[in-house]
Amino acid sequence: RDQNGGWARLCARLEGRPVADLDLALRQLELEPLRNAYESLLQATWTTLPEGIPALRTAFANLLEEITLTVPDKDQKTMYEQLDEQLVALQGLSVLQPLPVAADSEPTSRPAGLDDRILVLFLLLRCLDSLSGQGSPELAGGGLDDPVLADIAARQLRETDRQLLATLLRWQDFFSDHLAVSDLLDDPAVQTLLQINAYQGHLWLKAEKLALLTWGLLLTDILSNPPENGDLIPPDHPLRLQRILAAAEKSGFRFDLLRSLENL
Repeated sequence: RDQNGGWARLCARLEGRPVADLDLALRQLELEPLRNAYESLLQATWTTLPEGIPALRTAFANLLEEITLTVPDKDQKTMYEQLDEQLVALQGLSVLQPLPVAADSEPTSRPAGLDDRILVLFLLLRCLDSLSGQGSPELAGGGLDDPVLADIAARQLRETDRQLLATLLRWQDFFSDHLAVSDLLDDPAVQTLLQINAYQGHLWLKAEKLALLTWGLLLTDILSNPPENGDLIPPDHPLRLQRILAAAEKSGFRFDLLRSLENL
């Protein structure tokens, strides 16, 4: 029985159009306010900082109103404050061209594909992911892969950006926790992002994709784990990034060779 009238509303909305999954279509209709707020939040990331922070904060607050939270008000306030601080800190990262590295090494420049919008999106989606256990499972992974919200993410993000953001969320502590490069490269999502391909009996990766990934991991790690001493960048992080990129270049961008290297 259609006890709450949901199926009737869905029938009226579809007007006879076929859908692949009726249950999903009904769930999306039931969560339409959340979907609208989520899309507005993604749209709000087309902004400049710090001028755009109030609009981002408003869009984020509007989304929070549409989900069932068990987070106390004081904790929500702390979350807002932390988000504001991280968005402001992003301004400092924007001027890092090139990245400070060892004095006897070539400077390493931030890839053009890693713009401020990607970093703003990372901060917002990370906050949403942290709320997924508070009664809104659709927000796990920032909603990028959840069926209820994934179509909105697909409209608002390029597929390459969606892949990058999902990977950054999953590996956000790569530098701070000193996680192994081999473990990172074993992740199928990372392999897709790096566009691994077979040629002449070997596996190869795209150099520009590796730079995009490692830079993204560095900058998101800095934003997620600000150093206690007040320095913007922990000194060992840029050096490790440089070692990874240098090792990849030395290997000829052979994925299998880079995967086998240790002490990176």
